[in-house]
Amino acid sequence: MPNIHTSLLAFRRNWPILSVAMFVVGILVFLGFFLFIRGGTLMERQLKNQLQATAAVAAMQFPPAIIQDITERGTGASGYPEAVARLRTIRQAVPAIRFVYVMRKTDDPKTLAFVADADGLATSVELDTNHNGLVEQSEEGSQPGDLYDTVGVPALQGPAFEGPTVDDDFTYDKWGTTMSGYAPIRDANGATIAVLGIDMSAEDYISLSRSVFSPMAFLLLVFAAFFIAAVVAGYMLRRRAEALRRIERERSGLLLLAMHQIGSPLTIIRWSLEELLEQTGKNSLEQAVQDHAKNVTSAAEFLDRILIELREASDVDTGTLAYTREWVALHGVVASVVSDFQAEWKLKNQTIDIAVDPGLSFSFDRTLIAGVLRELVRNAITFSPEGSTITIAAKRGASSVLVEVIDRGCGIAKTDLPRMFEKFTRGARAHLYQPNGSGLGLYIAKGIVTRAGGDIWIKSKEGQGTTVAFTLPC
Repeated sequence: MPNIHTSLLAFRRNWPILSVAMFVVGILVFLGFFLFIRGGTLMERQLKNQLQATAAVAAMQFPPAIIQDITERGTGASGYPEAVARLRTIRQAVPAIRFVYVMRKTDDPKTLAFVADADGLATSVELDTNHNGLVEQSEEGSQPGDLYDTVGVPALQGPAFEGPTVDDDFTYDKWGTTMSGYAPIRDANGATIAVLGIDMSAEDYISLSRSVFSPMAFLLLVFAAFFIAAVVAGYMLRRRAEALRRIERERSGLLLLAMHQIGSPLTIIRWSLEELLEQTGKNSLEQAVQDHAKNVTSAAEFLDRILIELREASDVDTGTLAYTREWVALHGVVASVVSDFQAEWKLKNQTIDIAVDPGLSFSFDRTLIAGVLRELVRNAITFSPEGSTITIAAKRGASSVLVEVIDRGCGIAKTDLPRMFEKFTRGARAHLYQPNGSGLGLYIAKGIVTRAGGDIWIKSKEGQGTTVAFTLPC
């Protein structure tokens, strides 16, 4: 059973992943809440704009003479029935309107007087909105001269007489939820003589707002946020697990290199020295010295090559690989590399075909690119059968030079291809052809080509051969 210390270590190790996941959740929840609030605000603004425009158009339907006549004579004015009819027409044209009326100023700045109401001439049946057979006081229509207290309605204390406006908030009463809008009625000189008011139902708006931005939708958004965060966390955990597996492979490769690749030469050196000590004083000492000196030299050279590869791999890791460009003919570099391996490919009766234009020159690091070619040619010779042909080809493109090393050897297993450029990685059958190998060569080659600004890749089929290609900018 894991102890508290182990749990804390696991928590600390996964804390960055958890932080990213929580950050994603927080961002999505914030966006959901923002859209929830923003959506409601936009719908409320749309309702207010619609109401304000409706009030402005409706106010234009009233001739100033009718309003002035009603102000002076009340319900007995000849224009009163016409004003009520116009108000009723406005209400019928917009079903969402519940009340529509006209009011004017009084001597009290916080009190207005009704001029006309759409229900001013309504029958008792029309006024009985609760259908109890009686017309209650609250159901009666306002009559000319009825007073209205504007305390709590800032829009009616001045702004409504200056231009179309609406209340800041909804009104909640026994008739439901409404939003009120107002527009001035002006005389021929542009002076405001009254204000037309419209109380529009907001029930549809509330219903739509709740259906579109409901708490359930918000909860679904939160669930989606957690789901996405879980996916992100899972992906990061997989990436971390893969990184840990890669580190473990590199650690195992380094241990194998230390135990076998470096251990074997050291064993040869120790064995050769012991043999020399045993031959001391014998006639065959001189020949023994020569034979064992060759063995020690070979082992030392191998150790030196391992150390060089480790140093170059370290330079690739740290990004300190120095790449110095100079104008060079590629054919000469290729020919030099082929000459270096002449003993090896002639021993196996192989042929190396150089398909590189002697005039192909461009700027690259002669030493490092020669090292890349040396690694690829060595592999091609090692893993190709006797009597086969190895081709080294190059051609210039629009912005880069493509270099290919093609062999007809054993090929690489499909499962090994994705990892061939990783540190301490060799093909599954590599030890059958070359027991001694560090698994660093292709890793270093990729680092050099990448540092040069190019790319490198492998195409291979088991039993048919391998093509390693890389590009260099030109």
